[in-house]
Amino acid sequence: MRNGAFGKDIGRALYGDGLTELWAAALFLAMAAVWDVGGALVPALAVIAVFGWPVLDRVRRRIVEPRIGHATPADEEPKALGSGMAITTVAVIGGALFVAWWVGDLGLVRVWVAGIAGALVAAGTWYLAGRSNLTRHRILSMASIMWGFAVSVTWGDRGYDSLPIFFVGLAAAFAVTGAVALIAFLRANPRVDA
Repeated sequence: MRNGAFGKDIGRALYGDGLTELWAAALFLAMAAVWDVGGALVPALAVIAVFGWPVLDRVRRRIVEPRIGHATPADEEPKALGSGMAITTVAVIGGALFVAWWVGDLGLVRVWVAGIAGALVAAGTWYLAGRSNLTRHRILSMASIMWGFAVSVTWGDRGYDSLPIFFVGLAAAFAVTGAVALIAFLRANPRVDA
């Protein structure tokens, strides 16, 4: 179980290095880059999802583990985290589609697509914050939803074409947060050669 001080320390150790945020920033930039290609979005995201975690694990083994060691509890495997985020995302998408059906205006969904995307990212990031117990993940969650609604209000008339603007802004927020966390981590944990 991940409760108590021990669980909080494990979450901080697993996500405290900032690499997860840098991975998410790369994912958001890829989403923005392939958005105009249309159908290529789903295969591109599948490739990033399949190959992203192994690359992240290799970087973590090369940079993080020589500094602090390694311990992964059984419930923190990427499969568990990914399934939790997928369930949260499906629930939020289902909720958004229910609201669109209830309101009866899919044009409204088109205008507010960046806000809906912001809510999806916020839900996933809030889930991650619960697992990591890091305040910066809660801040990124709130920033995601605020940025999504800001893009919807400002560029909502562009409809689905407002999503690349949303993704680039989100990638910048995650990249800055991840870079600051990684720099702080590297300074606090000098490399230990065995």
